[in-house]
Amino acid sequence: MSGMRERLFRAVCLTASVLLLMLSLMKGVGLTGLNDRAAELEREIEALEEENRILRVRSAETLPLEQLEELAIRQYGMQIPAPDQIVWVESPTA
Repeated sequence: MSGMRERLFRAVCLTASVLLLMLSLMKGVGLTGLNDRAAELEREIEALEEENRILRVRSAETLPLEQLEELAIRQYGMQIPAPDQIVWVESPTA
C-alpha cells in the first residue's frame, strides 16, 4: 500500500510541476507579446512627436511675427535680447 501511495504522490507532484511549467511558459509568451506591443507604441510615440515638432515649425512659419514673439515669450520662456547681446555676423555669400 505504501508503494501505491508513493506512486500517487509522485504522479501528483509531476502533474503539478508540468502545470506550473505550462503556466509559466504561457505567462512568458504573454509578456513577450506585451513587450512587442510596448516597443511598437514607443515607435509610434516617437513618430508622432516628430510629426508634432514639424507641425509646430510649420505653424510658427505661418504666424505673424508679433504672435510668434508672444508665443516664444509665453510658452517657451524666451526673452528679447538686450542690445549688447546681439552680434552681427557677415555672411560669406553677401
